[in-house]
Amino acid sequence: VIREQQGPGWSMSLSTAPETYAAALRLYTRRQADETIVFFGRNAARILVWWRSQEADSGRFWMELSGWILGTVLGYAMSLRGLPTLPGSVVAIGDHAVGLLGVSGAGKSTLAAAFVSAGHALLADDHLVVGQDHRGYCAMPGPPRLCLWPTSLSVLDAESETPSFFANADGKHYVEPADGAYCRDSLPLAAIYILMPRDPQRTEAAIED
Repeated sequence: VIREQQGPGWSMSLSTAPETYAAALRLYTRRQADETIVFFGRNAARILVWWRSQEADSGRFWMELSGWILGTVLGYAMSLRGLPTLPGSVVAIGDHAVGLLGVSGAGKSTLAAAFVSAGHALLADDHLVVGQDHRGYCAMPGPPRLCLWPTSLSVLDAESETPSFFANADGKHYVEPADGAYCRDSLPLAAIYILMPRDPQRTEAAIED
């Protein structure tokens, strides 16, 4: 075990495997009576997920598990492949990508939703994965979804026009952008903005180099 964390009703551990094993890493999580084990193959070329749930609503558990896999697990797999992976959202402005980084709660996904509402496209939420090709550094596309708090759904008018997939255990909603509001191709990374923590005293936006 190389890392282990635990709290009230949950635990997580990450362990490595010998070089002769097909799996490189084992991620174990437990929340109440639910258990999940994720095996990462060498270079994250393959991901195997095993789970056991006491949930009566198995469909609900599967949706939560899928959300976690497409977020945290997929982001970690990109890191294992050697791709710089930063927590944030990415939007497509014309033919270029703009990354939005910041601490949890800074408003990364909400700002990305505002860009989508203004007519731009979502490239990725949760992670900014940086690749490289003949164009230079590029942002890679992620799953076509935004993860928003209920108070941010109105930015997309999601309550009426773009219904959410579901709300996860934290109360955040997974929302699929409307047709044409998602970019499926990597784009040259033009800029990265780092959002400062929310300041209730601030009355207008400011940008610093």
